[in-house]
Amino acid sequence: MDKIKNYQKIIIAYFEELKSWQFSNDDCVFITDEKHNHYQIMTYGWDKSNTKYTAAIQIHYQIKPNGKVWIIENRTEEDVAEALTQRGVEKNDIVLSFIPERVRQHTGYAMA
Repeated sequence: MDKIKNYQKIIIAYFEELKSWQFSNDDCVFITDEKHNHYQIMTYGWDKSNTKYTAAIQIHYQIKPNGKVWIIENRTEEDVAEALTQRGVEKNDIVLSFIPERVRQHTGYAMA
């Protein structure tokens, strides 16, 4: 199976597992764009006093054309990179894009 298609299936299955999470009191939406290979979990809603509206991306992955999975955002306490490796994504195919390039070499994951 093509690596990109395999990684798409892994990420979508992982998102299915996360549906049971309670990210906050906000509404939660899972966004998958298989054409452009972007995958997001987003929360949105009003605070308890109904005076402030918030929207935030909790997790954002992108699969690049070379098959690398870039973790663009992780606002959870979950080690989402490790979660992907446990499901079959190779560590050398995961890029922690929110880590500065000069430090990525120390993460155990791909540089780019």
